[in-house]
This record gives sequence, structure tokens and C-alpha cells, in this order.
Amino acid sequence: AETCSYGTTCGCGEVVDYTDHIIRNVLVNGLYDPDIHKEVLGTLDILSKPVNDVIALVEQKEIVQNALPMSNLSALSAFQCLKTQASPTLIPSQVDQNREATCPECMGSFKVLT
Repeated sequence: AETCSYGTTCGCGEVVDYTDHIIRNVLVNGLYDPDIHKEVLGTLDILSKPVNDVIALVEQKEIVQNALPMSNLSALSAFQCLKTQASPTLIPSQVDQNREATCPECMGSFKVLT
């Protein structure tokens, strides 16, 4: 899969890359199954885990759930629902557009999604 690079340049000239944070947030927010979504959000330090660990955790939860007989029907109906839903637009909210972060080098603040 192709991934965009999310980063910005601080006033001190240091490039701050936050691609992993965006990928992790999109992955966790995009979980369709509410049980898996709750379990993943309840995982200790989920926001600080490496992206590959979060992906492995989600895959493990899906494998366990799909091993149960009733989950096959649930997965099929979830697939049908996803097929008929329109894809949402990915425009950041006003709150996200105003979100600021701190440069690790100079400790200056900058807008994250601008």
C-alpha cells in the first residue's frame, strides 16, 4: 500500500514526521467491528505503540473473532454493509486543523495539519 508522508518543518528548521501517528489513528478509527474497536482502544499505551505492533494486535483480534462460528456471518454482513456505504471524505475537523505540536529540537510550537 502506498502511504503519504505527514510531516512539517518547525521554525528551527527541524523536520518533524508524524506519519506513524496518522496511520495509527486512521487504523484504529477505521475498525468496523465495535468489539475489536473497544478492545484495541482499551489496550494500554496503544497510542505510543509502533504502528506494526498495532496492526499485529488488530489482526490477532480479527483472527480470534473469525475463528468463532457466528463471526463468519457477522463478517459477511459487515462486508455487505461496507460495500453499500459511501466512503467518507477525509477533511480534518476544525479542532484537528488547529492542533499544535512541539518541536523536539527547539521546543517551539507549530500547526500539525497545515
